[in-house]
Amino acid sequence: PAHDPEKARHLLKRAGHERLAVDLYTSSYDPIFTPMALAYQESAGRAGIRIRVKTAAADSYYTQIWMKKPLMATYWYTGRPVDQLLNQVFRGGSSYNETAWSDKEFDALLDRARREIDESRRRELYGQAQTLVVERGGAITPMFADRLVGISRKVRGYAEHGFEFDYLHIGLKGA
Repeated sequence: PAHDPEKARHLLKRAGHERLAVDLYTSSYDPIFTPMALAYQESAGRAGIRIRVKTAAADSYYTQIWMKKPLMATYWYTGRPVDQLLNQVFRGGSSYNETAWSDKEFDALLDRARREIDESRRRELYGQAQTLVVERGGAITPMFADRLVGISRKVRGYAEHGFEFDYLHIGLKGA
């Protein structure tokens, strides 16, 4: 969607939230969280929204803040198949649905896509589902990041599984 702070300001006033102020939780757990929160604070401020950036401890962020506070910094690695990502992160009732967004039409699209055997039709259904996430969902996606992995020939036991790797079996040859 186009950035339109004046329209946002108008809609907030019409909804009775002209002086909206919210807490956005972040942490040093990931070095991008706080700069991302500060950029959002500046952007939302143009629409009259006051964002109070609250920094939580890194060692307890995912036990005391994540999915417990209404607005928090988070991220998802890319690399998941689209079906897994949409069902885990956005399906109504999913234990990883960070926004608690629930949309019957969206869930029905996911179900139809899972049953579809025609690859191009399935891709189209997942595209429609992604459009609903953008138009109706509660997640704010400020950026998309690449993941680059570089490994020395001395490393042994490195194996990726989608977006993760096996930490327990990685090591150095000869060590």
